[in-house]
Amino acid sequence: TSADGLNGNKYSSLYIDPNERLWVGTEKGISIYQDGELSQFHPHKIKGHIVRIYKGSGKDVWYINEEIDSIYRFDGQQSSLIFEKDEGINPFLTLQEGGLLFAADKNIYRYTDQNLTDLDFPDYSIADLYQSANGAIFAATEDNGLYKLQGGSWVQKNEGIGWRMG
Repeated sequence: TSADGLNGNKYSSLYIDPNERLWVGTEKGISIYQDGELSQFHPHKIKGHIVRIYKGSGKDVWYINEEIDSIYRFDGQQSSLIFEKDEGINPFLTLQEGGLLFAADKNIYRYTDQNLTDLDFPDYSIADLYQSANGAIFAATEDNGLYKLQGGSWVQKNEGIGWRMG
């Protein structure tokens, strides 16, 4: 609890990094527990509801601040703002090849090699994102079926899955 040194009392995300530090996302920021000690994580003076903390490639840690609809990347040394837009960020997927894929409002974005790309998704609310073992990317919508990213375009499939996962 906050009486024990955590940023807040409402926990929304937990992550254990390769250095065996426990990251705790709360309604007031991030706390890190390591070697029996709690510390506050305040890059960019970030405060607010940290709703998700994710593993990236290497030492990367990604975290989403719901209060200001932003995504940050911590590379083991410093944090960088990756995305900020008043649209709500959900869902979020770390990619096998590094980087991430995320939905904001009715768009899907890919962030790799410090480049942010809008993947031009049709105008539907996105419920979930998935990457198969072979690297294929899928998007499930709330009201308009399943889509697969093929050759840079989204292809819809409503009647049964019928796709090869690769």
